[in-house]
Amino acid sequence: MALKFKDISSYSQGAKDRTPHSFEARVGGFKLVVTRHIHYPEQWLLRCDPFLETAIDDCPVADAQRQAVDRLRTALVACLELLGK
Repeated sequence: MALKFKDISSYSQGAKDRTPHSFEARVGGFKLVVTRHIHYPEQWLLRCDPFLETAIDDCPVADAQRQAVDRLRTALVACLELLGK
């Protein structure tokens, strides 16, 4: 099942460009966020506390969201493996 990402972008009143730049998906009780870096627009930030916080190079939104899900899955599997030892 693919996660559904929701646009959570906010804009200043005078902003002319309303291109979405922040997206959120809920995974159980966790929030997975994919957003453009404010100072480095050629990067995406991926975040899901406390498991994931990283930046990736520019790519289409769908690719950034896919990478966020893949990296979160990898982080969770690593955590589960540590608990199993």
